[in-house]
Amino acid sequence: MRAYSAEVNQVAGNHLSIKRKRKVKIAKKEVGTKCRIGFYSPEKVLPFAIHPNIHKELIGRGLKINDPEYIEKACRIYDGEIVKMASWRYQTFNHSGLKCHCCGLEGTYFALEHSRGNKRFHFNLYAIDNQGNEVLMTKDHIKSKAQGGRDFLENLQTLCSRCNHKKGKKENQHLTNHWEQKTPRNQLITIFGCIMGHRSNLSQGIINSDQFVKVTKSLFKQINKILEYPDLNKWEKP
Repeated sequence: MRAYSAEVNQVAGNHLSIKRKRKVKIAKKEVGTKCRIGFYSPEKVLPFAIHPNIHKELIGRGLKINDPEYIEKACRIYDGEIVKMASWRYQTFNHSGLKCHCCGLEGTYFALEHSRGNKRFHFNLYAIDNQGNEVLMTKDHIKSKAQGGRDFLENLQTLCSRCNHKKGKKENQHLTNHWEQKTPRNQLITIFGCIMGHRSNLSQGIINSDQFVKVTKSLFKQINKILEYPDLNKWEKP
């Protein structure tokens, strides 16, 4: 049996009891809908980023995030919490930099936190604007998923959440303008791409769960209308 470090074995074997103790010892700060326990400089986080393919490989072998081998290969322990380091966001910040490619706002620190709907801690990169407001930094698909874009570094860039939101609204307007020109088949492809894009925004904290539910309900209503389309001959590609 492979030997793991004492820290890995302790956290993997006693993670729940450690978290119960930490609730007493550490005052967790509620920030909006997030629970935050610490701050880290980029130098303490980004050098330890791992390619997401490692996560896929380990999950494909049936490992779970609390397994010692998974922790050793795809995670890092911060303040007694298991933090998954296999992330396209971290890879994007390493490759594209910490500045927003639209407005130039620069992320300066990571917060170790979790949302109310997801109790596993992760790092979010933040910047401070001229008014002293905290602004979330995100990864953005240069060619959006709705337009066929995929997860690879050349198609990813760093954007602040504000610019990402503006870019998304502009893309949605573009899709609306061309909607009537699409066949029902291509309309469905576009809608499913939008759903995946909003799901990515939810995981990054750009939108909250209520906004995600609202927009997906609207998209599923459009799907129902398309499925009632009477002229099946128009389902083929133009």
